[in-house]
Order: sequence, then C-alpha cells, then structure tokens
Amino acid sequence: MHETALISSTISILTKQAKKHNAGCVSRVYLRLGRGPHNLEPDRVKEVFALLARGTIAEGAELEIEPALEDQEEELVIEKFEISHPQAPSQGAASGQDK
Repeated sequence: MHETALISSTISILTKQAKKHNAGCVSRVYLRLGRGPHNLEPDRVKEVFALLARGTIAEGAELEIEPALEDQEEELVIEKFEISHPQAPSQGAASGQDK
C-alpha cells in the first residue's frame, strides 16, 4: 500500500499546481519511477492513480511512466504534467441566441 501514499501525494501536488494555473483539468502526467525499496510497478501505479484521482481535477489524466534515471533516489518523480483550461461558452450559447 506504499504506492497509495505516494500517488495520493502526487495527486495533491497536481491539484494544487493545476488550480494555481486556473486549469480545468490535468490531462496528462509524466512520472518517473525510482528504484526505491518498494519497487513500484507501472501497472499498479496506473491502477491506484485512476482510483485516487476520481472526483479530482486529475480524473481521466493519461499517465506516461518512465524508468528511473541513473542517479535518481526518489521513488516517484513528477517529470511534468499537462493541463487544459476551462472552455468559455460560445457567445451565441452564452446569450441564448440561435445560430
């Protein structure tokens, strides 16, 4: 269950950063798995991420998982993530006019 704590923390960081940038959602996350004592499995990380991300700004985000770098000490690193901004309603829809 160690991966649960790591992924929960990861989602918390993603949520804070996405909100900081006024994002509508996190669309993709690039993670790098380390060589820690728990040997995180990519499939398990994806499964736990999907479960824990439900109802958050990261729900439905695609995960790209890479192996550890030679000198990486951390078990899980967020390399980068992509966000999307909420779509503003079209002018016609906003005013209730037919097109």
